Formats: sequence, structure tokens, C-alpha cells
Amino acid sequence: MDLVVPKTDEENKYLCNWAAKKIGQDEFKNARGLGFANGSGLIAVVVLHDLSPPNVFLSWASTSPRWMTKRTIYTIYDWAYIQLGCTRITGLVEKNNKRARKVDEGLGMKLEGVLRKASPSGQDLMVYGMLRTEAEELLKRIYANPKKQTKDISANAFRGRDARLRQGFSCAV
Repeated sequence: MDLVVPKTDEENKYLCNWAAKKIGQDEFKNARGLGFANGSGLIAVVVLHDLSPPNVFLSWASTSPRWMTKRTIYTIYDWAYIQLGCTRITGLVEKNNKRARKVDEGLGMKLEGVLRKASPSGQDLMVYGMLRTEAEELLKRIYANPKKQTKDISANAFRGRDARLRQGFSCAV
């Protein structure tokens, strides 16, 4: 799977609009997109939006559940917590979107509350959140190898792991 990091505002807008269209949302404001592609094109885009440290909102869209791997989870957390300097990620999911709720919970996000009838469709919105310390613990577990010592996924271990994110590169989208 290829990581698609936008180099230009136009590429970023394309990724963010791709995700917004897939989830039936208006254009994201103050957003950065990160794509995941295979040989046939984009299969998922993660959008971090409404950045207001220490918090950032996370939204995602995909055409296949196969995009989510240990590496993509690590990449998302590195991006939000290290590169953007946030200490928490917040996700809002419509109550009836059970698949998205399951994915958020699988990412380690915790249900923190309900915003009653807060979505544009009139549905309740489920508020999910994850702190940086919780992400570090999750990464320790998913990267643990019983035959070897658990990898150190501390704050310093995040740094420098994915130079492609910092350098940026273009991918046909």
C-alpha cells in the first residue's frame, strides 16, 4: 500500500474532497488529508481537521476495509500526535453508522459521550476520543512480539519513523 502525502494545496484539497464526498459531508475546513492507495488508486483518506491544539478532529473514508493495517494506524497517530503536536484526537460518528463506530473503537478510541440530534441528518452523534498516552499504549500492544522485547513506542519512538510524511511526495490521484 502506498502512502499519498499531498505536496500542494491542490493535492490536499483533492484528498479532503474525496473523503468528504464519500461520507456525504460538506467540504472540510482547516484540514489536511493523507491518502492510502493500491495499484487501482485511492482506497482510503484520513482527514485531520479543525486543528486547535491540543485537539484535532479525525474523519476518514474508504472503499475497502483492507486499508487499515498496523502501519497505517501508526502513520495516523504519528501525524496527529507528533507532527501536529496534539494530545488528543476527537471523532464524531452518527449513531447508526455501526461500521465506522466499530473502526473507531478498533483504532482504540473511547466513546466519551453523545450529542443528541447533532448531525445534519438529525441523528445522534457519538463522540469518540483518544489521548496520546492511550495511542502509545495501543501501539505497544499491536507491535508487541512475544518472542522479542516489546518495541518502545514512547514519544521519542514516534519521531523519524516515516520520513515520507515529513518530506512529502506526490502520487497520481
